[in-house]
Amino acid sequence: KEASDDFDLIQDTLNLCPPGFTVWSGNDGSTAAIMALGGKGVISVAANVVPREMHELTQLCLENRFLEAGTLQLKLHELIRALFCEVNPIPVKAAMELLGLCSGELRLPLCRISERHLEQLSHALEPFRPQYKLILSLVCAAFIAYSLCICIIFIVIFSEIRHIHFTVFHLVYSVKKAGLCAENAQSPV
Repeated sequence: KEASDDFDLIQDTLNLCPPGFTVWSGNDGSTAAIMALGGKGVISVAANVVPREMHELTQLCLENRFLEAGTLQLKLHELIRALFCEVNPIPVKAAMELLGLCSGELRLPLCRISERHLEQLSHALEPFRPQYKLILSLVCAAFIAYSLCICIIFIVIFSEIRHIHFTVFHLVYSVKKAGLCAENAQSPV
């Protein structure tokens, strides 16, 4: 994992490593540049918020389509900068809360993001919000459909139990009426 952003050091490291040695970017903002030097991917914070875009970025690099990767890297720049405006993981948790993906609850020693940085983060997320609105709508629709299926299953099971209960009651009543119960049976002796 290379997170120094010192490109002289990165080049020295790559030159000293044996062929096939894998270097991963440790900074989202350096992904395309490190992959252009031979890196194989990124250990990403931004992928928690924009997984499709980070996947596309690394895929473009792996396909040697660095001009397109550079364009995407620039599109992600403001968001990536906002995701590191405070100590990690405070901003990424705040971003996920803004997108409706988590409650935003933090445990010590973490604290809430500052109002100034929250505004910066919210602004940086704007270009990516429409995809989350669609995703959340689909997730909600799937949850509602799942809940309805569970309700229908319980109704069917309850109906069957009532039907079985009624059938058993009817059978016992019929047996008693016919005088076939053990208490009414005549002993042969």
